[in-house]
Amino acid sequence: MVFVKVAAVSDIPIGKMLGVKAKGKAILIANIGGKLHAMADTCTHASCGLSRGEIEGAVVTCPCHGSRFDVRDGKVLEGPAKLPARVFDVKVDGKSILVNV
Repeated sequence: MVFVKVAAVSDIPIGKMLGVKAKGKAILIANIGGKLHAMADTCTHASCGLSRGEIEGAVVTCPCHGSRFDVRDGKVLEGPAKLPARVFDVKVDGKSILVNV
């Protein structure tokens, strides 16, 4: 496993998300109730940046066509997307957020 630092814990308050790049991959980091989750920051329907959308609870809505994904497991909750988003392992090291890419 290769964990890469992507942000500081203070960059993502509870209930918020942040789009980052790591090793050439676009990744969305979300803070859900104090637990950090990471998934691909690209909608599987039309490749829009999910971090430009809205987050409510653990659900992110794509800004392009309204697909909804659960950030905890990448599952599609509402289409038009049909394929889940890839998820990544996350860990906190001190004040840093690291993602396995």
